[in-house]
Order: sequence, then structure tokens, then C-alpha cells
Amino acid sequence: MRTYTHAHEKKAPTRYWIEVIEMLDTDRSAIRRRHGNIPRLFVGITIVEPGPDLERRWNRKRTKNPAQFGEIRYDLMSPRSTIDKAKADRRCRETVRRLMARGFTVNGDTTTWRVYVIELDNSHLPGCPGFFYVGQTTKTVVERIEQHRQGVRRGSGVLYSRDAHKYFRAWRPEIGPKGPFFSEEAALQAESLTRVMLETRGYTVTGGTERYEWAQGRRRPARPRPPRDPRTPS
Repeated sequence: MRTYTHAHEKKAPTRYWIEVIEMLDTDRSAIRRRHGNIPRLFVGITIVEPGPDLERRWNRKRTKNPAQFGEIRYDLMSPRSTIDKAKADRRCRETVRRLMARGFTVNGDTTTWRVYVIELDNSHLPGCPGFFYVGQTTKTVVERIEQHRQGVRRGSGVLYSRDAHKYFRAWRPEIGPKGPFFSEEAALQAESLTRVMLETRGYTVTGGTERYEWAQGRRRPARPRPPRDPRTPS
């Protein structure tokens, strides 16, 4: 009796890539960008290998939605792939954060940060030339200022600085960086740099503490270099 054997090929594991697609603006008045000159992007995970196969996939999407999808941004994509879906998810999140920090509007997220300065009453601080609060927010600055001024609460929590509420005098929009900032880290650094800048002018400042040590190092004057011996080659 003849027997037959069947060779079963082992199925290759699914590979994942990160894809970045530029989105088209057909009606600029109805589409928000975080920065007017930096395009909107779609960032996602794909199992289609970048190259001709991915081009064909997006060409089909462009045919269905000709005014929505632009070119594949290979210049913003990593060539790396992985068979680990969890790792692909992390890479996707990292790509979104990296591109958001560069000012792109990614997957419809228009979040930006701004730094603001509030002048506080310094009458309780003898000899103090000025008292300020420095903060950063993703809200409109006017909305955030009002939360401090009015002492807004949410449930059992507070949405204001106690010093900014108790000693509120005026918003000082002419002080500090104008922004916007495209990542929380950039805003935190600018917030602390603003605090250090005011302190170096002799003012008392509250807020702006999260990157304070880093900001102090950035504001510290550079040490003068010793003169180089002219006989020593540079």
C-alpha cells in the first residue's frame, strides 16, 4: 500500500511596520493644523511591507478618497519591522510622540502647550521687587488664568495654584516665551527657564519647578576657558 506524505510549510510570522501618510488639506478653513506650515499626518501599524505593496494599498485608498490621502512619507518612517505586536504598538506611540514634538498634527491631535506668567501681590514680602507665578497649559491661556483667579475645583481636587489664586494681581502676557510648544517636555523646559530668568532679575517666583535644576544649568554662565598655549596645536 502506497502512502503519501504532505510537506507542510511553516507559516511565516506576521511582521509589523509603522506607516506614515501625509493628509491632504482640501478646505484649509475647516481643517486645523498645529502649525500652519507643517502638514497633518496619519500614523499607524501595517502588515504590508513598505514599497510597491504599500503603494498599491494606498493607491486604492486614494482612488476611493482622492481628496484625503497624500503621499507615503518614507522620510518619516523607520525601515524596521517586528513580529512582536506589543513592540509595534510601542514603536507607533514613539513615532507619534516624535512627530508631534516636531510640530506635525498626527492622527487629528491638535494639542499644543503654552507658558504663561501671572503677577502676584507681593505686599506680604518685604523688600521683594516682584512676585510671579509661572505655569504651562494645553488649555487656552485665558481659560487657565481664570481657573487660577477664580479658584476652580473639580470634585475634591483643585485646578489652580494656591499662591496664584490667593495673591492674583494680573496676567502678564508680555513676559515669557510666546509659544506654542509642541510637546509637554518642551513646555516644561520653557516654564522652568522662565522662572530662572525672573529669579536672576531678583524676583520671587513660584511654579515652574519640574525642570528647574535643568534650567539652572542652562542659565548658568559658561566658565571662561584658560588661554591656549600658542605652541599647542588646536
